[in-house]
Formats: sequence, structure tokens, C-alpha cells
Amino acid sequence: MSWLKKLAADSPIAFSFMTTVALWVCYIAAGVAASLLAATAEGQQIASAVGRLIATLVFLSVIWRLGWLSAAGITKLGGWSSWLLVLPVLAYEILSHLYAFFGSFGFGAPDRPMAWAVALNGAAAGLLEEVVFRALVLCALVRAWGGTRSGVLKSALVSSLFFGAAHLIHLALGRPAPLVLLLFVSAFLGGIYYAGFALHARSVWPAVALHVFLNAVIGAQAVSNPGFAETVSGWLLVLALQLPAVGLGIWMIARAQARPVVPGAA
Repeated sequence: MSWLKKLAADSPIAFSFMTTVALWVCYIAAGVAASLLAATAEGQQIASAVGRLIATLVFLSVIWRLGWLSAAGITKLGGWSSWLLVLPVLAYEILSHLYAFFGSFGFGAPDRPMAWAVALNGAAAGLLEEVVFRALVLCALVRAWGGTRSGVLKSALVSSLFFGAAHLIHLALGRPAPLVLLLFVSAFLGGIYYAGFALHARSVWPAVALHVFLNAVIGAQAVSNPGFAETVSGWLLVLALQLPAVGLGIWMIARAQARPVVPGAA
């Protein structure tokens, strides 16, 4: 793994791009395998979730081989203050997405196997993406650019851009381009406060919890609402409602600049 560590140090943008492409490959492989191995829609969702969990283990093994498990926040749970911040942000994000997409704050526990399968698959995607973009990409960027004010801020923004770019794979899946563009912007904004949590806590796990539960709840609700369809207006409202969380993320990033998540030691 010495060549990969050298690439991360010398060309962190190239390293981040390569990591994003690797994630795309994992998603495609998991989707193809799911379609071949499972005969039902529910089974395909579950099989895809298993593929994403396997991919998570692969990326974790890369982080381990690089010697970054501690620096990337994998071995730390984070302080209580970060977890206290996660709870209101998670509640706010769930309620704002429910209102933007479904027109109400109502939440019903899914009672269909498909809803539970989608929730599991969404949760697996959230875990995988946090390991990739907050534990691996963000770690590499901060190590390369340092823990200064500009280094940490640039690392958070660039890792968020790659996180948003990862969602452009939906274009290949036939999703309408305007919706994919809005999803890209939403993921970029979300990446800012996910990065804020990772940097503030010096742990990836608060961001994992936020991402996993948000994906699971919204995915389950989408399947549980017959006739639901994404709209441009719904996504625009999501973007507007994300701004308070983005502000919190910027505050956490600013707080972390004096004590970055990645120390100088290997």
C-alpha cells in the first residue's frame, strides 16, 4: 500500500477521484450481482445491501493497510458533545425531508417487506459512503493539506464535492438529469455537515449514525407512500431546508481547525 499512501500524499485530488471511481465500481457490481442472484425486488434490495456491506469491509481494509484507522476516526466513538449535536440534526433532517417530499411531518413505521429492504439498503449505502468519503477521502485530504484553517476547510469542501459527484452515477441508471443535479447539490451540502461532525468528533461514527438513519427512514417512507414520485420542487425545498445544518457544519469545521481529525503522525 506504499504506492497508495504516496499517491494520497502527493496527489490527493487524484487519490480522491480514484476512490470515487472505486465506489462507483462497487455500486455497479453490487447492483449486477443483486439482479442475478435475487428473483424478487425485495431480495434484490437485500442482496444489494449485502454487496455494499462487503464493499465497506474492503474499504476498511484499505484504511487499515494504510495505517489510518485511528487517524480516520474508525477506532474512536467521538465525544458526548458531538453525539448530542447529532440527535437534533437527525430529527431536523428527517422532518425536513418528510415535509419536502411528502408534504407532512407524519412518519409511519413501514409495514411492507419492501420498505424494510429499502431501509436496509439505504442504511448500508450511508455506512459505505461515510467510510469512503469521511474516513478515507477526508482523512487523505487533511493529511496532505494540513490542519491549518485553509487546509481543513478546503479538505471538507473538496471531500464534499467528491461525495456529491459520487451520486452522478444515477445518470447511468436512467434517473432524470434535473433530479440528479439537485441530488448532487444536496449531497454536496450534506457532505459539509457530515465532514463537520467527523472533524469535530475526530470520529466517523456520529456522521455514520446521521447518514444511516436518514437514508433508512426516508427510503422506507418513499416505498410506503403509494404513488410517491420525486419532483424538482421537492428537491429545491430540501436544499433550502438543509442550509441551517450546513451552517452548523461550517461552525464545527471552524471549531476543528485548532484540533484537526488527522494528526501529523502516521
